[in-house]
Amino acid sequence: SFTPEHAARNRLLTEIAKAPLGLRDPFSPAFHLFTPKNPGARPAGVAMHDFGPRWGLDMYRALASGRVVVNAAIDMADSEAPNMRLFEATGCGAFLLTERQFNLEAFFTPGEEVETFADSAELLDKISYYLAHPAERATIAARGQARCLGDYAMPVRARSLDRIIRDLLPVASPADGDAASLTRQAVRQAEQGRFPEARDLLDRAVILGGEDIFGHGYCRALLHQ
Repeated sequence: SFTPEHAARNRLLTEIAKAPLGLRDPFSPAFHLFTPKNPGARPAGVAMHDFGPRWGLDMYRALASGRVVVNAAIDMADSEAPNMRLFEATGCGAFLLTERQFNLEAFFTPGEEVETFADSAELLDKISYYLAHPAERATIAARGQARCLGDYAMPVRARSLDRIIRDLLPVASPADGDAASLTRQAVRQAEQGRFPEARDLLDRAVILGGEDIFGHGYCRALLHQ
């Protein structure tokens, strides 16, 4: 996005757009910008290299096609990682040059899995350097992709979320009864209009694996009427 909320990144894009003019071996920048408020607010140099927004699979194809993907967060991030681009770019195997953030190392190892910059001067220096050193670029990109797919792919994060939820759920004790008994009690409570009590009993039955027990669906229907 090219918006007032991305002021720092907008300045970086402007510097990137100007950079090829003064280089002996110029590169070709490609911006894919969403400008919801005022497309005319883009500087002429930025607009010249803007090929329009990309969404869904087209976005991933655009990221994968670049030799260097530049990442800078929205201003409100206040130098804190991560944003989605960290995972989108590394996940599709792109070489990522991302702004230096104080907690970035909690997600990726700078210099090994991604590369970083602190200001526009370092950004342009590293763009030039890594365009001239494709083997180093490819090595970092491969490590970044391996880290992303190993630690942040959807199945991995789903298992992590499942563990968090299970750790926070109440643990039923043997004295609470088995799932069938709890379900029967929940039905009786629901039939008598004691819905909070019925819901608590039914939730405890689910913890014990009672979702397939006779009466579970009936009780749910009573609770939702």
